[in-house]
Amino acid sequence: MTIIGDTASGNKRIAKLANWFGAEITAERPGPDWMVERGWTEIDWSLHRHVWEQGTAQAQTERTEPIHHALPDLPALPK
Repeated sequence: MTIIGDTASGNKRIAKLANWFGAEITAERPGPDWMVERGWTEIDWSLHRHVWEQGTAQAQTERTEPIHHALPDLPALPK
């Protein structure tokens, strides 16, 4: 099982989140005109189940920053 997604290269929050989970870039191509005008490309990424499972175990011991640090621009969740 694989999770796949795509985003604009200028979307740094999604890139940081995908990287935090261990996703890999599988393709990069010119996007629509509005992306090209900004100097962005369209990025495809994938995350395989075994990487996800391995990553969740490693997250408790090896990752130095919690997930909310991967997305600092998002508002905090209510308690």
